[in-house]
Amino acid sequence: AQLFEEGILYCFCLKYMVAYDEDNQYILPAIKPHRQAMKYFSHHTGYVEIVRDKRLERLFFQLPDACLPGGPLDQPFVEMYDTDRSEVNRKNLQFIDNLVRLIKKEEHNSLIRASRLAFCVTRWGAICKATFWLSLLIHLLLICSSYS
Repeated sequence: AQLFEEGILYCFCLKYMVAYDEDNQYILPAIKPHRQAMKYFSHHTGYVEIVRDKRLERLFFQLPDACLPGGPLDQPFVEMYDTDRSEVNRKNLQFIDNLVRLIKKEEHNSLIRASRLAFCVTRWGAICKATFWLSLLIHLLLICSSYS
């Protein structure tokens, strides 16, 4: 556990410093022999971009196990990543618009969950099976009744 924490902290530091190595002559050659380790820690690393002192900065953090690639929360999330990143103010406005869109979507989903027909969503597999067996039974009854 301590080795993992130390490795991911080095990964944070190297990812942060790559932006300042403009000629790629220091950081990338140092990472090259440890490519697999860096790839492993990169998969366990997430980041957010914030504006501090009128500069756009990245803050790195360790991803929870559920958010790792192939994990249960590894789902496409286009709403938050389709912003234009060239201008800070435009990025912030698009981020807020996307956030409002997500909140409206969640409010709509909560209304669906609160409705009387919400069981249709949670028990969809059982409803499909029951419908299949019912239609099969009706067809068998029609076939059997046509012979008598």
